[in-house]
Amino acid sequence: MPIKKRLSIILVLLVFSQGNGQILDSLIHIYGEVAHSDHQHSLDHTFLKIKSDKKEKYLLVCSKNGLFDHWLHSDREYEIVCRKKGFVSKKIIVNTYGIPMEKRIPGFSMQMDFKLFEKVKGQKFPFLREPMGRSSYDREEDNMVWNFDQINKIKEKIRQVREKD
Repeated sequence: MPIKKRLSIILVLLVFSQGNGQILDSLIHIYGEVAHSDHQHSLDHTFLKIKSDKKEKYLLVCSKNGLFDHWLHSDREYEIVCRKKGFVSKKIIVNTYGIPMEKRIPGFSMQMDFKLFEKVKGQKFPFLREPMGRSSYDREEDNMVWNFDQINKIKEKIRQVREKD
């Protein structure tokens, strides 16, 4: 196919996606870093397993410096699990329902950082089967917000288990 024709098709698709509002403005940008909770240095070879309530599944491999960058569709609830061999996994929930269209059009971004700690023989964290935190759009804040009460309760449970040894 000639280059001119290919460029025309790409341009038509781009104009359609902007005018239609179904492709470009329905994505939420997530980005962040995975770091060691005790030493604060970035962790390489980490994975983010993402699944939505619409049965979509993604597996992200973080960069060597622990960074990740991904786009989520709006109007979904996502479970995101951060894993690294030899470390305790953590799970969060991100609810992208209810984000106003005017927030989506320029592109909505959300930073999320994970702090993982090493597994220690004998330490058990069954409460981490539940999400560490939940985030959803809050109209009063006009932004995505985290349930910090839940996050702080789980952090305290983690601290208690880790201090027993």
